[in-house]
Amino acid sequence: MPRLREGADYYLSVRSSVPVAQLQEQFPRQCKVGSPDHVKAIVNSSRTGVPLTPLRHVPAAIPLRLENQYFCLDVSHPLATEMLQSGTCMFYVPGMLGEPELELFAVLRT
Repeated sequence: MPRLREGADYYLSVRSSVPVAQLQEQFPRQCKVGSPDHVKAIVNSSRTGVPLTPLRHVPAAIPLRLENQYFCLDVSHPLATEMLQSGTCMFYVPGMLGEPELELFAVLRT
C-alpha cells in the first residue's frame, strides 16, 4: 500500500453524455475530489478539492476508450496527500454533468 500512496500517479477516466468540450472545461471545476470528510465538507461551497487536469495524452498503462475523457489528479496537492494518507477517496459530481461513469487508475512511477 505505501507504494500506491507515495509512488503512483492517479488518473480518472470519465464517460458522460455531456458534450466533450463541456466535460473538459467543467468537470475539473465542478467535480469535488478528496478524502470523504473533506468532500462532504466542501460539496455545497465554492471550495475545491484535489485539482484535476485534462490529459492530452493517456499513459500507456491505462486502457484507452475513445468515448472517455481523462484527467490527472494533482498528487502534490495537500488535499491529495490527506486523501492518500486516509486510504480512501470520494468523488462528488453535480447533476449538471450528467450521470458519468468514473474509473480511477493508479499508475506506479518507474
